[in-house]
This record gives sequence, C-alpha cells and structure tokens, in this order.
Amino acid sequence: MKISLSVGNGKIGMRNIKAFSFSPIIFCDKRFPCTKGDCYILHRGSSYVNFPNVRECWDRQSQNYIQDPERFCKAFLEEVSRKRVEFFRYFVSGDCPDFLFAETMVRTARENPNMKFLAFTKKYDIFLPFRKEIPENLVVRFSVWSGMDYPESWNWHSWISIDSRIPKNGFRCREKCEPCGRVCWNPKVHNIILPFKKDEGKERKK
Repeated sequence: MKISLSVGNGKIGMRNIKAFSFSPIIFCDKRFPCTKGDCYILHRGSSYVNFPNVRECWDRQSQNYIQDPERFCKAFLEEVSRKRVEFFRYFVSGDCPDFLFAETMVRTARENPNMKFLAFTKKYDIFLPFRKEIPENLVVRFSVWSGMDYPESWNWHSWISIDSRIPKNGFRCREKCEPCGRVCWNPKVHNIILPFKKDEGKERKK
C-alpha cells in the first residue's frame, strides 16, 4: 500500500521535514463549523484545490485507510521509518480517523526517537486516553474553537487570536515555521496563538 509523504510547504518549510495528510472533512469532527464550508483547505488558494495530484493523493490515502486501516498503519510506520527527517507534521489537511491511527502515531514516534512529530487536532476524545503514552517527541495540539468547550487539562493547545480565552503566556505564530525555530514542535510551549484571517473563513486551522 502506497503512503505519500510531502516535503513540506512554504509555510512549514521544505528542509528536513515531511508531512502527511488525509482529505479534508472526511475524518474531521463534524461538530465544528469548519466542516460546514469554512475549511481553509477547500479555499481557492490551497494545494488541494489547485493541484489535482495533491487532491488525488490525499483522497487515495483516505480511501485506503477506510478500506484496510491495519494494513495502512503498518505501511505508514514503515514509510516514516524509512524516510527519516528531523521534523514531521501530521494533518496539513484532515484529522485523525480513529484510535488505531492515534496508536500508530504514538508507536511511530517511539520507534523514531530522533524525529520530532507534531499534530493539530480537534479529535479530543481520541487522544485523551493516550495522555500517559505520548512520548516526548510527539506534540499533539488540541485546536480550540471559539465558543466551544475543550479539555483544559491537556498539555498543548492552539488558539485563534480572536478568542477571548487565549492565555497570556501563549506564543504568537509568525506564520513561517523555520524563522521561529518551529516552536510548535516544542513540548515545553503549551499554547500557540494563530492569526485570524478573514479570507480563510470564520476560523483558521493551522
């Protein structure tokens, strides 16, 4: 089963980084308004919309996971371990489908201790049971949506700058990962504050 890892992009950087994505919406938590038309991946400027090869890749990976998740996870672990880089980013598009993939993310980090892994997710319930199992080189940031409840006890969060609840000690994203040293991957930084952009919908997922 083919697993496709991208080499990053202009925002997260191109050097020493790989990224993995599913299709937008399909595995996302449908309670969040971004699944109703505000998803930034479906806006005109995204690679999913503009490049058929990207769209076909992410759609294929989503369908392959649905058809045979265990085989997919095995192939995923092998591919990541084969193409080791310094930084790895989950879910530029999409989100974690289920407990099996979350478990695979934890295992992948453990088996590749020299890599730093990062995921943004709104699938809180999937990751909460893994609280004590997440290794130091995997940072799973819960994306907080304005006006909606979130698990406050979790170690890592990302916020939109217009949310009235944003913590005072949060690190404000500079929109380019390399210049800031990829702070989001740092497990000691608990809160990331993302800029709000009107042209990307009411909310924006990093």
